Amino acid sequence: MKDFSLSSNQYRYVLAVVQEQSFSAAAQKLYMTQPALSQAIIKLENQLNIKIFDRSTVPVSLTDEGEVFVEIAKEILECERTLEDRLSFMDKTISGRLTVGMPSYRSVCYLPRLLPRFGEKYPNAAIEVVENEVYSLQKALLAGAIDLVISTQPLQESPYDFTILGREQVYLAVPPYHPLNNTHRQYQLTAAAIMDGRTHSVPYFPLQDAADERFILLRPSAKVTTRDFLGHIGLTLCKEAGFMPKLTPHTSRLEFAVSMVLANQALTFVTDTYIKYGNIAQHPVYYRIRAPHRNIAVLYRAGHVFQPIERAFINEIRGIL
Repeated sequence: MKDFSLSSNQYRYVLAVVQEQSFSAAAQKLYMTQPALSQAIIKLENQLNIKIFDRSTVPVSLTDEGEVFVEIAKEILECERTLEDRLSFMDKTISGRLTVGMPSYRSVCYLPRLLPRFGEKYPNAAIEVVENEVYSLQKALLAGAIDLVISTQPLQESPYDFTILGREQVYLAVPPYHPLNNTHRQYQLTAAAIMDGRTHSVPYFPLQDAADERFILLRPSAKVTTRDFLGHIGLTLCKEAGFMPKLTPHTSRLEFAVSMVLANQALTFVTDTYIKYGNIAQHPVYYRIRAPHRNIAVLYRAGHVFQPIERAFINEIRGIL
């Protein structure tokens, strides 16, 4: 007997596998282990007495029943979002002022889409944004001058707690007319492909082939030692590929690094967050590389009790990622 009492997470599990075309990649996206995801989907298939996926194909594909399930799942989740949006719009009781800190490039990526949406839903609430480097924002957070910080998940023990909002991937950015683009076409990605998630069929660029090129990397504050800082990730990737990059002067702004790439002065590493939402008028040529993804998180003081305005803000920023 089929049991159709399904949870939203069950729909999301299946859609993640469809989008990523891989159980392992979908598990990473969902912040769970691959065995746990596989077991959850097997349980769902047994619950409905159907097979959703044909696991004999590479990449994994949908069965005919799976096609129907995915179509309906998308409609159900869209209805849930519509319900949430309409009820949130009716809730005018959330009020007050919230101070949020984030690095400047994240504010450029998030705020043009986030603030109008938040202001429409919660007209009695005010958001103040503080832009600074992560280390300074974290100090302000601990001092109580900032309520929340949007950054990457801390990789080491820290005096604050966090909630994961999403994840981002690192790509290599190359000048549009660079000779590498003539010899490495099979590794190239367009901005549109990254925005649409059409990246898994493209092979990884052999980073050692860029050993003779000049790079511009982001420079962290002298007090920042986190291993997930984008400049540190780029340097580590080059070392793992067997070379030390020839560096132009460092910069603390990703926008400037990309402008140097477009001026044919250097290569750099960028995130898909910036590619998707950075309002880039002209894009470099992007390459998929073997780089760890970074979790985007909201940071807050340990033991912090969320106020309604904070919960509303977190829900809204999660909705745009």
